[in-house]
Amino acid sequence: MKRLLQTYYPVRIVLRIYGFGLVTFFFFRLLLLLTNFHILKDNSLTVSDIIRSFLYGFQFDLMVSSYLIFPIFLLLVLSFFHSKQRRLYTLAFWFTFVFFSIAFIISGADIPYFNNFFLRFNANAFEWLNTPLIVVKMILFEPRFRYILLPIVLILWIFYKIVKKIYRQKPEHIYPLQRKDIIIFSVFGLLMLGGILLKGYNTPISIYQSFDSKNVYLKYLFLNPVYTLSKSVEHRVEEKFYPKVLIDKNTAIRNMQHYLHIDSQKYKSPVARNVIPDTVNNSHPNVVLILMESMASYRMRHFGNTENLTPFLDSLYDKSLSFSNLYSSGTHTYFGIYSTLTGYPALYETHPMKAEMDVPYNNWAYTLKKHGYHTSFFIPHDAEFDNLQSFLSKNFFDDIYSVNDYQSEKRIGIYGVPDDYLFEIAVQKINQKQKQPFFAAILTVSNHSPYRFPDNYKDKETDERKKGVKYADWSIKKFMQLAQKQDWFDNTLFVFVADHGKVYSLDYDMPLNYHHIPLIIYKKDIKPQVIDKIAGQIDVFPTVMGQLRLPYINNSFGIDLMRETRPYILFNKDEKYGILSKNYFLITQKNKIIGLYKYQEKGLKNYARIEQDTLQRMDIYYKSHLETLKYMLQNGYQFIDLP
Repeated sequence: MKRLLQTYYPVRIVLRIYGFGLVTFFFFRLLLLLTNFHILKDNSLTVSDIIRSFLYGFQFDLMVSSYLIFPIFLLLVLSFFHSKQRRLYTLAFWFTFVFFSIAFIISGADIPYFNNFFLRFNANAFEWLNTPLIVVKMILFEPRFRYILLPIVLILWIFYKIVKKIYRQKPEHIYPLQRKDIIIFSVFGLLMLGGILLKGYNTPISIYQSFDSKNVYLKYLFLNPVYTLSKSVEHRVEEKFYPKVLIDKNTAIRNMQHYLHIDSQKYKSPVARNVIPDTVNNSHPNVVLILMESMASYRMRHFGNTENLTPFLDSLYDKSLSFSNLYSSGTHTYFGIYSTLTGYPALYETHPMKAEMDVPYNNWAYTLKKHGYHTSFFIPHDAEFDNLQSFLSKNFFDDIYSVNDYQSEKRIGIYGVPDDYLFEIAVQKINQKQKQPFFAAILTVSNHSPYRFPDNYKDKETDERKKGVKYADWSIKKFMQLAQKQDWFDNTLFVFVADHGKVYSLDYDMPLNYHHIPLIIYKKDIKPQVIDKIAGQIDVFPTVMGQLRLPYINNSFGIDLMRETRPYILFNKDEKYGILSKNYFLITQKNKIIGLYKYQEKGLKNYARIEQDTLQRMDIYYKSHLETLKYMLQNGYQFIDLP
């Protein structure tokens, strides 16, 4: 018996660590479920679905644990053949503790990450590492982040104690392996390899689609965040060295020119076209662009909200050019800034403002500078966040203001200065530069957690998320009242658009409320109108240029919504894309179709096999956009320099 216990001690170590790992992954999955239960409480949630989700999750946990444990098992078996067994056990101990601890930390960090982005943990979580201080503050000052720190620390401490105890019990004498021992170890090793080679690892989409619950959230619940992180890193490496071709490049370009009604092309850029208005506006109206943080459409009265969160924006909506069917390019602020300024869609798994390129864009700043405008951008926080400073500097902004340009005592929280103070500064700086027409872009951030509000704002709202929306609306009202007193107000076009929406309800794999955002274009003498065309952030720039009535080269994927109509709009959620028409919503992951839905009916029936013609048209539209976009960026055709 003693020989038996000592010979198979490596198996006992592996089984104990396996068990602890599986229990820990189960715990974090349960915690993720509980922290989102307020969203999940509906008629489509059943106990059987939750149990099935956890059973699916067990497969992913087993697979991840097998990857982590297999090298340990090999080290322990090697100790039978190696004289320096103590060193091998020490190496196995540290390998166990370090790599499983990293897996547990990822599992813990996944919970607040999912609650913010409706995505399991992936490589995008590391996009902000160039500003680590802000990231640390986000974790420390966000209550939803703090509640997860204690379980992580506690689990790591318990795990260290358990692993240390396990390895202390190693046998004093190693008996020579007999043939039956080798057979047993080989079988056990093959079982672990079976866990590694689970079919789900190679075809995660098939497992995802096989789960037919009406509750979308449960499909995400069973995934393991270590798995999703490793796969997203793998996809990025593959895309970098072996870029996937979605459609033939020349076909994509011809399709894009057809979509944009380009009959002949005199520029190297395949989408560039001259836009000459019927009558040129010699008054050169000023432009103020307000990029509103997380201002989802569902938060406004015009889109069904009854809580009166945005009274001023709602009143502005009634007396402006307002767009009811506009969607953000992505779920991150950097996508919102990028697409609104450039008219380019988001490229999957890419931070567009961090891309290593020296070529700028024919964007707002470049185009308006050609017409004699002064250009400025107002950032409430550190200008290095999201690589804003570098991107804006390359893209023709004369002045970039950030947190170091404001009074230090006005800073609150981790995001610099609050919205109302930022607007005051913007008016001051505009007045100083008012010798020529101006374009001023202002990025707000106060409607982002962790929420911090200035002392001069008083509201009895106890829900911080709602209070953040109400404060953002109050600040915009205050800004417009202040602007109204300036002599440049009457000849200024004010553009209000959100960077992205916010998850409110879980309808599809890509929640539409995370992308559906308002666009409001206001001028004192503008004729109010609500436009319900399908549109996106890429259309904001051409539409505003149409209102300014100035000639320019539209070297973007956007259209003037007052003069043109698009059949679809596409938007990104990391590795997934949504393509939306007036009736259908297609969700795709590169070359894999996830589903085609009649979203106006709020139905979950997948029409991918039924509506083949519709699916094919939408799929080609999406692929043509992305292949043309990649071609242009690779060749620097996003910029045409004019004399």
